[in-house]
Amino acid sequence: MNDVDVLIYPAALGDPPKLEDIEPFYFLETPLITAPANVAGVPAASVRTGFSNAGLPTGIQITGKLFGDADVLRVAHAFELATPEFSRIAG
Repeated sequence: MNDVDVLIYPAALGDPPKLEDIEPFYFLETPLITAPANVAGVPAASVRTGFSNAGLPTGIQITGKLFGDADVLRVAHAFELATPEFSRIAG
């Protein structure tokens, strides 16, 4: 993170499984791409980016440097202002 202010990446790798397909601890077999921010203890925000083909919400995660909370929130806010179409309700 020395050369960047924030990292932006998908909040999930795809739609969640259907309820009837969920087995105990299914999430242990699926990479949690948002986990590094939790482990590192750095600020992160998830922002909606629209809807998948299945009609479920999609998003990005914005991760900043340690104590870079203001930068993360500033980028998240700017993204939301620039993409008002993503704030609509699926329908």
